Amino acid sequence: MRKGKPQTAPPQEDQVEVFDKAVGLFHAGDFAQAGILFEKAASGPALGVSHAARVHASICAQRSNRAAPELASAEDHYNFAIALINRRELPAAEDHLVEALKLAPAGITSTTRWP
Repeated sequence: MRKGKPQTAPPQEDQVEVFDKAVGLFHAGDFAQAGILFEKAASGPALGVSHAARVHASICAQRSNRAAPELASAEDHYNFAIALINRRELPAAEDHLVEALKLAPAGITSTTRWP
């Protein structure tokens, strides 16, 4: 083992490492940070990784620019919660179901069937 300057990973390995970190952020829903890392990975030497990174960066940009829905009524929160459940975003769905119950007309509880 040589002493001195530590070896750095070749650029392609760095590119794959950055891409993998970006994928983790993407799956966690942090599209802004994932997009930044995908852009960085897109500039690396591996063409396949660069292409995939550009595609994912584009998806991140689209998802980051989505406006939050304006939910005013109990029914709005309920319907949005169902959409979140279908996307398997369960903690956020639960928050909207709770809000729907808070805004619901008198007499509607968690055991009442919605129309």
